[in-house]
Amino acid sequence: MKRLHGLVVAVVLGVLAVSPCWSNNHDPAAKAVSTENARPLLNSERIKQKYGSYGIDVLQDDGKVRISSLYTTRGSQKTTRTLAVVVYPELIPVQIQQEHQAITAGGSIGEVFARKGWCVVKENLYFGEIKASLDFEEIYSLMGGIEETNLAVHVYRLSVCRAGSCFAYATLSEVHHPDYLGLSDLREIYGGSKIALDPGAKNERDVQLALDLTITALATQ
Repeated sequence: MKRLHGLVVAVVLGVLAVSPCWSNNHDPAAKAVSTENARPLLNSERIKQKYGSYGIDVLQDDGKVRISSLYTTRGSQKTTRTLAVVVYPELIPVQIQQEHQAITAGGSIGEVFARKGWCVVKENLYFGEIKASLDFEEIYSLMGGIEETNLAVHVYRLSVCRAGSCFAYATLSEVHHPDYLGLSDLREIYGGSKIALDPGAKNERDVQLALDLTITALATQ
């Protein structure tokens, strides 16, 4: 696994994002506010809203880690807007195994859970940038042949809640096309400009693992 030589820490780890799906309480067992208009856009929805199209290619899924390209189309040309690295938990709760099977079959995580009536809750762990590198040539190509450049990265823990029950699902690391989302965009969407808390050991380990896997994915795809 490659070292994080290309990582620029722009904002430190560690804040619980309060999802609009929930009352102002960092405990995901808080009472749900079940209004569709209240929740933030899913990444798939935001991509489709901005570019008019959306698709997903699963590049790798070994049951522990999934790497996928969230792309837009223009004619027959695909352009990766987000490279997503998903770290699954060791055990999938029985209550969401059906959704997990749909995801491992190639489904978009947010869309699968939303269709089943789950509220998707993100616990933001990290915002930053990954430094430009010649090692990432293939990803730049998937992103439409862009020039070597820094790429914004967002790491978060995803849980799903419905009818008063909540389940942790995965840790995600998303690297975005610079025309789609930059670091300032992530801060604006998720309020990251005020993140300045001590992450604690568990969050730090989770984030480091996700970033290590992301750097490796960028260099090997």
